[in-house]
Amino acid sequence: MTRIFIKKMFICVFFVGAILSLSACSGASGPLIQKPSATPTATQVASAIPTVVPETATPLPTETPAPTLTSTPALITVKAGQDVTVPILLYHHISEDSTGNRYIVTPAVFETQMKWLFDHHYQTITISQLANVLISGGQLPERAVVITFDDGNQDVVTNALPIMQKYGFVGTAYIIVKWIGADGYDTADQLTQLQSAGWEIGSHTMSHLDLSKNEDNLQYEIRMSLLKLDKDYGMNVKSLAYPFGVIDDRIITYTSKAGYTSAVCLNTTFIQNVRNLYCLSRMEVRQEYTMDQFIALLPWKD
Repeated sequence: MTRIFIKKMFICVFFVGAILSLSACSGASGPLIQKPSATPTATQVASAIPTVVPETATPLPTETPAPTLTSTPALITVKAGQDVTVPILLYHHISEDSTGNRYIVTPAVFETQMKWLFDHHYQTITISQLANVLISGGQLPERAVVITFDDGNQDVVTNALPIMQKYGFVGTAYIIVKWIGADGYDTADQLTQLQSAGWEIGSHTMSHLDLSKNEDNLQYEIRMSLLKLDKDYGMNVKSLAYPFGVIDDRIITYTSKAGYTSAVCLNTTFIQNVRNLYCLSRMEVRQEYTMDQFIALLPWKD
């Protein structure tokens, strides 16, 4: 069962253990989209879902900065297998930019978006919290939202993290394992910093290859990235983001058996269900979006 611990000055989101979107990552010319030829049936997905054992949430370290603002969420009870309305937003970079790169959202715009969510009573959860409730049932904030970041860009730690902490929000960061410590990407200490702040760390594979063209390497890219993040970095990974958003039935099936309890895709819906546990729907937030376009991604606007 999911347990959400609400603190007076910060929402401490428990970890139950939570993909790449069908959107190209920063540096690519555009999204390469290939939906699976057939979405797994409920029976197929259910048979592949590992048993989820609820974990005892660990309080955040005392040195974790408390949020400046707080909001007490209304909770709803969800039955196992029930569809839920939970928007999942996708970001890549949070930094200044003059090139018009669609994958870069400036800190000022990002804060405006986070403030809008806060003012409209949205509360963040992680991907694995969502997955656990879909599988086992439990409670969610009435206006739950998941905020995800792909690639492991360092500007997420330096720019997005302080803004989200200000509003008591947490995120899910999908990390390319071989890029840890590379110029512009998270160091091991920064991953620990995110985790200590209540964020979930997920895998974005070992080397960000097109899995559909490298299906002989699924064990290395998918399974080994989980093991390395767990054993070498202590990240307790439960969720995967597929590079370039390219997936097929074999990739989904392998992911469901490789130790993950969820994965994310790009779509246009904020309705999540257990049938799509390994293709949860995310919506990309692009640099050129106006606030009206950002708000259009969300279910509750009052």
